[in-house]
Amino acid sequence: MSDAFDARRPFVRVGLDHPGLHDVSLVGATYGLPTRTLGTVSLLGPVRMDYAKAVRTVRAAALELSRLVETAYEES
Repeated sequence: MSDAFDARRPFVRVGLDHPGLHDVSLVGATYGLPTRTLGTVSLLGPVRMDYAKAVRTVRAAALELSRLVETAYEES
């Protein structure tokens, strides 16, 4: 799944292609070090959601996790 996403931008998938998840959307953003993606913060919700707010939320969470990880790697 990580290969399909651009690490520099949040992603939105509306209506997941899986049985039982057609009415669900996924909003996410990657976090990590400048040279390495370590994970993804995602929000799973209904197709009818406030996408602007969801994107801002996962982007902010990913940014904070990236800062935390960078701090931890600097201390090592």
